[in-house]
Amino acid sequence: IQRIFVSGARQKRTGDRVRRQLFGCRQGDHLTELNAFTAYELQAARCSPSDLRAWCRDVGLNERGLSHALTLRDRIATMFTRLKLPWVRAEPEGNPEPVLRALVRGYFHQVARLAPSGSYYLTVRGDHQLRLHPNSILYSSTTKWPAWILFTHVFLATSAELLGGAETNGSGPVPTCVSGVSAIQPDWLLELAPHYYHFGTDREHMERALRKAG
Repeated sequence: IQRIFVSGARQKRTGDRVRRQLFGCRQGDHLTELNAFTAYELQAARCSPSDLRAWCRDVGLNERGLSHALTLRDRIATMFTRLKLPWVRAEPEGNPEPVLRALVRGYFHQVARLAPSGSYYLTVRGDHQLRLHPNSILYSSTTKWPAWILFTHVFLATSAELLGGAETNGSGPVPTCVSGVSAIQPDWLLELAPHYYHFGTDREHMERALRKAG
């Protein structure tokens, strides 16, 4: 599912504001989307299909995509039951760390640290510049961005509008943006992905990056 939130041109400002108020999580986009999914699941259990569609329109959620996600989750739960696998909830309830650590295990190679200027990120490997897209819940012109992030979506910006009005040089390289972003702890990388940051230049690079961020 590519989009949990829907915001057309006419409702973008309202949709973004509602999303932040109802579902926003300071840890990032993934937990914000998880909040939206949980809210959708609760709403689906207590109202009619037509009321559910209306609610999704009001709060700017992709009803079709979330319905598909719920179906997939139920299928996975059925597989767990058939295979007699434990269905374990993260504990304590409300603690985001298990979810974030699980993301690091899967996307350990898609990590970046905040540049000294605080206006863009640098990938851990390669020092490639990345811009935080304005559709990220972490994007704010008044709040300091997280020092370390994990990202799941990368794309090229096509206009200054995509960068929230950031200055761009039309003759220069097209900025690379990231969304699907979560704030993480840098020490998780060495703990959870030692096969990637284990020894030699990669580990040395990581340790240098940790010292810079410290």
